[in-house]
Amino acid sequence: MSVWRDLVENKITPLHDSPEDKRMDLADAVRDLIRPGMKINPVAVQSRPNQTLFEICRQYIGQSPEFEFISSSCGNTGLIPVHMGLFKKLIISFAGESYPTPGPSRVVNRALAKGLEIESWTMLTISQRLLGGAMGVPWFPTRSLTGSTIGEDLKAAGLFMEIDDPANPGETMGLLRSYTPDISFVHAWAADKAGNAFSIHLMAKMLTALMLRKKGSFSLPTILSIRISYVTTLLSVVSPQLLLNL
Repeated sequence: MSVWRDLVENKITPLHDSPEDKRMDLADAVRDLIRPGMKINPVAVQSRPNQTLFEICRQYIGQSPEFEFISSSCGNTGLIPVHMGLFKKLIISFAGESYPTPGPSRVVNRALAKGLEIESWTMLTISQRLLGGAMGVPWFPTRSLTGSTIGEDLKAAGLFMEIDDPANPGETMGLLRSYTPDISFVHAWAADKAGNAFSIHLMAKMLTALMLRKKGSFSLPTILSIRISYVTTLLSVVSPQLLLNL
């Protein structure tokens, strides 16, 4: 971590130093920013915001907040809130155990028996839906899902349709209903007190989370939450748990 601290202190801070210290405790951030019934989006890049999910579990243990969860998958640590009954609905491409090999999960099976709803998509179309939400458009074009049983199920639910391709007569194209979560969590590697952060190479899901029009979030090994105009970002950083709240 000394390398990352050096980068923050000598590269980021001199360029973006702020007289305002926006850090706060992770527990306070979750308490202030998370509400029952929210649509939450833990962004599944190489580093995942497990610390934020764990804090949500601590604060909502024994309750039924009926969160709606959207991410590429729900497994491993994501199964803890499923087991606790915190989710009303999962919007995912996979729900189960991924280690040592992908497979079914008894946690998920028990939750389904108790009323958990799963809405199945592909990894690509989940990212496309989120991008559509970030762009503020009601539907997003895709070449995926056509001819699949997932596509047929989503058509019946009013979440996917096929239309004539305006640029290619005689061909069709798909449209996905866009999705905008209430808050997104992204795990970054380091940040300064002003909320400037950096992480693994930018991926589509991370960019989309940062563009969301409601709330977004980062997690590092301490936690910071930054609100950049229309975006709130939660960051969890290393050592003492802190949070930047803009």
